[in-house]
Amino acid sequence: MNPGTTLIVIAIPFALIGAAFAAFGLKLRKRAARAKHWPAVTGQVTYVNMLTHTQSQEHRDNDGFKHASLRTTYEPVVRYAYSVEGSSHTSERICFGAVHFDQVTAYKMLNRYTNGADVNVFYDPEDPSEAVLEPHTPGGTTALFTGSLFILAGLGLFLSGLFY
Repeated sequence: MNPGTTLIVIAIPFALIGAAFAAFGLKLRKRAARAKHWPAVTGQVTYVNMLTHTQSQEHRDNDGFKHASLRTTYEPVVRYAYSVEGSSHTSERICFGAVHFDQVTAYKMLNRYTNGADVNVFYDPEDPSEAVLEPHTPGGTTALFTGSLFILAGLGLFLSGLFY
């Protein structure tokens, strides 16, 4: 296989991965934008907790030696109850997209809520069981940006392969 063809073959997965990331980011941003216009009711926080998730990750250094490190992410959990037209619902969605965060971000998010506190709950008028406390998406922009970079890299590789 000549180098130009190799570049084209490499470009296709880059572009496809980029398209998937971009589509996911757009979907999250679109959903959050719609949710900003959903009706809101007063709900009540019934449970607040922070979950931690620790994963071991292996990597090799420049000399080929394996190293393991632990990565901890934090998941704020806020359960709340609300009622729409006499029908009771519960949910745990704080925002759309990411549910695992670094420690500072997670605690900032969690500290906005306390057990028994009243909260504004935005609910989907077409499906009131779908609700959110903060109608935004912290990960949507990142996914869209990452996807765009992959698409551009794929396009660059593809064009380089064509004109090699």
